[in-house]
Amino acid sequence: MKAKTKYYIVFCLLVLSFLFLSPFSLTSQTFDGSINLPSGAGKGSMYGDICVAGNFVFLYSADSVTAYSAANGNYLISFAFPGEDNYGKYNPIFYNEMYWMPEANLMAYNSNANILYVVTPGIKIMHISTNGIIPSLLTELYIPHDSIRDQFNPLHGINIITFNADHNKLYWTIGGRNHDENENPIGSFHKRVRYFSIFNVDNEGSLSIIHHEFIKASDNYSDASTSDIEINTDTAQNGNEFFYLSKINRLDVWKISDPTSNPSVSLFHRHDISTTAYDCNFYKFGKMLYINDSTNDIHKLIALPYRFLNHSFSNPHIYILNCNHGDDSTTIVWDSIPSPSKRILDAEYMTEAQH
Repeated sequence: MKAKTKYYIVFCLLVLSFLFLSPFSLTSQTFDGSINLPSGAGKGSMYGDICVAGNFVFLYSADSVTAYSAANGNYLISFAFPGEDNYGKYNPIFYNEMYWMPEANLMAYNSNANILYVVTPGIKIMHISTNGIIPSLLTELYIPHDSIRDQFNPLHGINIITFNADHNKLYWTIGGRNHDENENPIGSFHKRVRYFSIFNVDNEGSLSIIHHEFIKASDNYSDASTSDIEINTDTAQNGNEFFYLSKINRLDVWKISDPTSNPSVSLFHRHDISTTAYDCNFYKFGKMLYINDSTNDIHKLIALPYRFLNHSFSNPHIYILNCNHGDDSTTIVWDSIPSPSKRILDAEYMTEAQH
């Protein structure tokens, strides 16, 4: 019975994601309010990300982060990116049919410490405090080693940053082209690299790195293509923490052992997708959806397909993992069901209806 229930949940999720995009559904929405953007010289920035943090709404542009009141939409303050040039036309990929990632973002909010983390175009993580009547820029910055920043600066590829309040950790992955002149002398964007890092976060919101990796697509194309990060919020799995990465042709389960005292991060389980079964070269996942609904005994990870542009893709499937897998990797079993679409942009879980 449980197997049937989880499949029904996924199907409803997908139906809802398409329903919300239909003209019929839009007619039932009501307009709540607006934010007045600053005007005048130097105020014509295009905003690329938005985040609600505390009592504020933050908008991200190429030269600054701007804060507005969440209560009335009034402009409050702007924070220029510290110690950086105005990049003007830097171009993180928010939507490209081939490379787009549904969860791409540039800001993450730590509700435990009331800190907004912002990835700057110059590949730094700045901290903005949401305590007080008006947000304030903190002096603390996380700056990766120059060998990492040189590869991605200025920001020109997919960026995902997410904070998990249950485990007080920040996850950050960023992609870009390989800047090594010996390996990529013409600067081709097809030669990709990826950086992934995890931070412990203290009560004040300060970051201390516990894991990082730099991977070239020329060494491992799949590992260099992370499309989403989801964190298992359960704390009852023998004291260990788990998180999940979706990649080209792969789904990974990672483990953080002794996460508080002496964290050690390692690959726990790898699920390879057979491209032959789907008559394709690349099986890409877009969004993953993590559900931890203890009231209804539903604890699942759902990986949704996203077809590459101009690539064949026969009979795609949605992959489902029971997240109560514990410490024995041999017990992990991925279920799958046929997908109603080859390219799913988004999905949401409705706790009240278990859909």
